[in-house]
Amino acid sequence: KDVSNYGSNENVRLFDIDEGKRCYNLPTTKNEVYLIRGIFPFGELSNSSFYVTIGVTQLGSVISSSLQDLGIEGVFRATKNYIDFCLVKEKVNPYISQLELRPLPEEYINGLPTSVLKLISRNNLKGEGDDI
Repeated sequence: KDVSNYGSNENVRLFDIDEGKRCYNLPTTKNEVYLIRGIFPFGELSNSSFYVTIGVTQLGSVISSSLQDLGIEGVFRATKNYIDFCLVKEKVNPYISQLELRPLPEEYINGLPTSVLKLISRNNLKGEGDDI
């Protein structure tokens, strides 16, 4: 599929399915903390809708109607030696351009529940240099 109209991404994987979901089974280390992020491009696939899950927990919905790529991400503690990152068909065939899984320091979720933490919003407060 020609992806020249898909935002800043070079590759898009489109899952042509009638119903159900398609999952990436990613290796993890039990009890380790991870960040997982999926990037979904804009373009000819705009006004589409499907769900993103980590295991059975819904992480978000891809409703691509803007002129920018959409990122859905979450933080979780692995309960097994793998995690399923799934795209669940709703109105259109699901698609993805990038998938990232990276370990995080234990302190990142120190004292928080072991369920999935979902990114709601990321705001740039115009910090300088190393400011956080």
